[in-house]
Amino acid sequence: MIKTQILFIVGLSILFSCKETKPETHQPSGSDAIKPVNDTNKKDKKINKVNSDQPESQNNAYFIYEKWNTINKAEGIYQKNRLTLQLKSYLDESKNIGGKKMYINNKEIDFIVSDAYVLTPFIFTDGYENILLIQEEDESGIYGYRLYYFDKEKLVKKIILDVAPVEDTVEINKFITFKNGKQNIIPIILTDQYYDTELYTMKPSSSYRFVISKTSNQ
Repeated sequence: MIKTQILFIVGLSILFSCKETKPETHQPSGSDAIKPVNDTNKKDKKINKVNSDQPESQNNAYFIYEKWNTINKAEGIYQKNRLTLQLKSYLDESKNIGGKKMYINNKEIDFIVSDAYVLTPFIFTDGYENILLIQEEDESGIYGYRLYYFDKEKLVKKIILDVAPVEDTVEINKFITFKNGKQNIIPIILTDQYYDTELYTMKPSSSYRFVISKTSNQ
């Protein structure tokens, strides 16, 4: 009887010991096998995401007004980063033609014939895109602006803006800004009113609607 009880207790101990033992993990094979995570692919996707967030210019952003790094008014030379502008006086007496020849990085891009005798350049940038704004004026005030749009130092578009601040003393970056879209540029007047230099009248800035296509007109 005692031996039977001892054998029963030993049997129970062996049974509980087997239940507490952790079974060996089964590793499936073939089509049931779990494929390891490809960390390289995940890293590549992350890098591509970062790169896609850093375009050469931010679409639907704004061009930022910047001051020239150096100015040589005597020679009409203005320099900003890799862009050098020169406004050089030109006169052909035989044809009675005079004005300013415009050079970008020593390449002639325009010949400006205007009644205005003061030409003041301003530059706005967004990534590799640039807007060069030439303000025309004389003692009577500002005539308007010549706008040149560059992509990676290549001239893409030039156009006339028939606008002027009501007060000539307003700084350019407080008068106008430019929204940069994928296909166009939208000038935005910042003051309450502006002067329409084509119609010779003041207008509310909220009524100004003008879109500049980025399609080349060269």
